[in-house]
Amino acid sequence: MKTWGAVLVLWSLALGGSFFAGQVVVKSEQAEEREREAEFRVTTRFSEIESRDEVAFFERNLSERNDLGRHDELWLRAGEWAARDPEGAVARLSELKFDDVRNPYLFSALSQWAAQDGGKARRWLAQNNPEGRDRAEYLRAALIRGMARFDANEALAFLQEQPIALQRTTIDFVLGAWAKRGVGTLLEGVEGLSGELREVALAKVASQLTPETMAAAVAFSGELSDREKRLILQEGLADRWAQWDSGEALAWAEESGEPRMIGVVAKQWARREPEKASDWLKKKSGAREYDLAARSVAWSMVGVDAARAFDQVAAMKGVSLREETFEQLGRFWIGDDPKKARQFLENENPLPEKLREELLLHFR
Repeated sequence: MKTWGAVLVLWSLALGGSFFAGQVVVKSEQAEEREREAEFRVTTRFSEIESRDEVAFFERNLSERNDLGRHDELWLRAGEWAARDPEGAVARLSELKFDDVRNPYLFSALSQWAAQDGGKARRWLAQNNPEGRDRAEYLRAALIRGMARFDANEALAFLQEQPIALQRTTIDFVLGAWAKRGVGTLLEGVEGLSGELREVALAKVASQLTPETMAAAVAFSGELSDREKRLILQEGLADRWAQWDSGEALAWAEESGEPRMIGVVAKQWARREPEKASDWLKKKSGAREYDLAARSVAWSMVGVDAARAFDQVAAMKGVSLREETFEQLGRFWIGDDPKKARQFLENENPLPEKLREELLLHFR
């Protein structure tokens, strides 16, 4: 049986895509409100039996929620229930008892309700203010997720009222909503943000892109006048691009001359093809702008050819980064393959003598 443990909370915030959203039809506000109220009245008349059935379903299965398949079933069921009877579903699911302050099924239902009517969902949460900051922020994240699916601007306005820590973890919902409307909307939305939230969004933009929209984002990044903000975005773009095409991403990164960009591309490439990445790096003659790339490639090479990995570290120009990498890589290798590591350390190698002696103390 698969168990989640602490992963459950992170999964609930990441929220994948497997969620029954219900059908939201765009109409005039007046028509939408009339239909919404009519639907609530109808479900109120016949939902008592349905609610009892749903409650019984959760009572039967809740004890098995640590099973991944059962958890998914409960998550989807909560969303489907809320699509039919949002207020009833949220009220009943809020009564479920958990050891953890986070109730993922209430999260699912509240998010669904917020997608239908963000105002009513917000009022319910305000009137039923949960105890404890963690639980309150968790449920506010549910509201932001749901509102973003229907009105990203409404979600953003509510998000900006929250502590910065919650803004960091929920801006993805708004970015995803903008991205569905096109890369132009996504980039314009990010451009309109300010302060720390803008920096967070710039770092996360790349996760919303596809190969078809990458070129527009690259062009946009070049127009940012603030170098640090430009690098925050471009580093993310380089990392994302390298997952699809390391060659093109590397050409762009090298043209920029930015070590951080070159480093993230090399890291992605070395994970897939460490020896090819190592061959490429060897041709760079230890130029300083390739130090971060050398560090990334060495981490992937140490399990393939440790001597080669340490030779690449030795070629790094930055003394502090080189010595730090030597030590971290050496300690990792001792833990991963102590026999080979000891043999390597006891023979001629490029590690500084003092560090070599310190690492050999592990075997004494």
